[in-house]
Amino acid sequence: MTPEDVATRCVALTEAAGTQQLYVLVDLCDFAFPLAEYVPNWRPLVQHSLLFTGTAEHAIREEGPLLLLIDIEEGNHLNLLTKITELTHLDNRLLAFNSHLNFDLMARHLQSALHVRWGEQEGLLRYYSPDVFAAIDFSLTSPQKAWLHQYVSQWFYLSAGGEWQWIRPEPAPTPVTPQSGLVLSEAQYDMVLLWADVFIFLRQHGTALVAADYGGESALLQRLFGLAMQAEADGLLNQGERVQYFMAGLTKGKE
Repeated sequence: MTPEDVATRCVALTEAAGTQQLYVLVDLCDFAFPLAEYVPNWRPLVQHSLLFTGTAEHAIREEGPLLLLIDIEEGNHLNLLTKITELTHLDNRLLAFNSHLNFDLMARHLQSALHVRWGEQEGLLRYYSPDVFAAIDFSLTSPQKAWLHQYVSQWFYLSAGGEWQWIRPEPAPTPVTPQSGLVLSEAQYDMVLLWADVFIFLRQHGTALVAADYGGESALLQRLFGLAMQAEADGLLNQGERVQYFMAGLTKGKE
């Protein structure tokens, strides 16, 4: 799939959602291109925000998430979208979504969602990276999902294996309880870390795997999560050891 294909698919999904607003989150951590400096000079103006601004990570805000609002009916906005898909091609750092909410309110909500507490600790949650977004969605309770997704009709991104993934939230059955950030139990936090291990492994090594060999992508994910749990139980904390453990476990698990 070419960068142009990715941009075209994003536009088609946005049209199907009945909106011209395409929101894009780009993970700027270790990103070689100075996108945060490039976007403000684009014309017509593209609304954008560095979501670490004003947080505990303000000093490294250009290493955090960049939120942009692309108007799919504006030709030069589409040129910027294509530029971004070229820059992020095969790098799995682009998370897109649709919402009718105005930009300032959406930026405020997503910035609030960065804040996470677990036990007596707190920090910033890197939900904006596709590697971690799915892990977090797997781990949240229904009320937490309702709060996070309340303004979004659909999220979409390319998996490490090059397949399109969607999260289409169910409408909340009751009014969503206001909150500032997410409070995770210790068990939830541990689960997020395990799922993050899985998606980071797929980002780094997924191109060498054929999901069909394991019964499909869903079965492969569950297989890897089981291996991550076992690696944790066995005390394999070193990333290199975990990669070897995953590889060995997947070799045994091929259909």
